Formats: sequence, C-alpha cells, structure tokens
Amino acid sequence: CSSDLAMRILTIARKPLPSDKSTIEERMNKISSLSVSVVDSVRQIVWSLNPANDSLGATLATLRSYTVETLKDGGLETVVTFSADIEDQELSLSVRRNIFLFVKEAVTNILRHANATQAKLDVSKVNSELAISISDNGCGYDDKVITEGCGIPNMKSRIHSIGGKISIKSVKGVGVTITVVCPDRKS
Repeated sequence: CSSDLAMRILTIARKPLPSDKSTIEERMNKISSLSVSVVDSVRQIVWSLNPANDSLGATLATLRSYTVETLKDGGLETVVTFSADIEDQELSLSVRRNIFLFVKEAVTNILRHANATQAKLDVSKVNSELAISISDNGCGYDDKVITEGCGIPNMKSRIHSIGGKISIKSVKGVGVTITVVCPDRKS
C-alpha cells in the first residue's frame, strides 16, 4: 500500500543522519527505492480508477506493455499472444485491478526466483471465460515453496475474490506455468 511505503520513507528520513558516508548513501538508496515503489503504486491506482481503462482491450494492452517492458528490463525474452476470439467488453474495477495485480506478482516471481531466460504471456478464451497464462523456462519450484511463499497465496486470493480459478504447474528444471480462468465481464 502506498501509504505504508510513504510512512516507511518518513521513518527513514526522520532518523538522525549518521556520520559515515556509506550509511548515508545506503539510507538515501533505500528512500529512493521506496519512492519509486510509491510512484508505481499511485500509477496503478490512477490507472485502475480511470474509466477510460474499463475495457478488456485497455486492460490487455496494459498487461502486454507491463509484461514485455518489465521482463525485457530483467533480460528475459518475452512472447505475448492474445487469441483472436477475445471480444472487447467492459470490466469492473475489481476484475481489472486483480487481473493486473496477478500478472504483476507473476512477473515479479519470474524475475526474483525463476532464473529464466524466456517468459510467455498468453491470453485466450476458455468456455466463454478469460484465461491468462504466464510461463517461464526457469528452475521451477518444489511443492513446499508453492504452498508456503507469500506471492502464490496473494495471487490465489486475488483471483478467487473475482470468481476466478488458478492453477500452477511447476516442473523442476523446466519452469512454471500459472493459469487463471476468470470472468471477462463486468461483475
């Protein structure tokens, strides 16, 4: 939450300045990093509240851009495919926001944990519902990591909150595929 990040920045900034230069530099880097996170959080809030982004098409364009740019910055080759049978329609704020945050969490997990060189975002229709898959060619997870990590439970909670389902397939040494199937309608 951006208010929590802002509070952390204030807490760090209010501490008395240390005498050694390396500690000052470390503190300034932390403030800078947290500030970037606040700006990113505010951008996401503004995007999700903007009525111009209510359509599935606008959401998919944002997902494509975010995924490709973020993974490219992380050095990964990324392929994005959208099936031709996806109809543009209005999405609720909750569906739009939770789909975006799911993709963001999955991309973050790929960058932090997968040791991958390639990733793929695939969006299609499954029985008139929206299916979004994110996969990588990384190291995969063992079952304990999937059930105990913070990211996966957060993704599950987000997708379940909008009436969706999530499945995770991980093969050690081959990679991970996370697929969500959720309503593509305004609900």
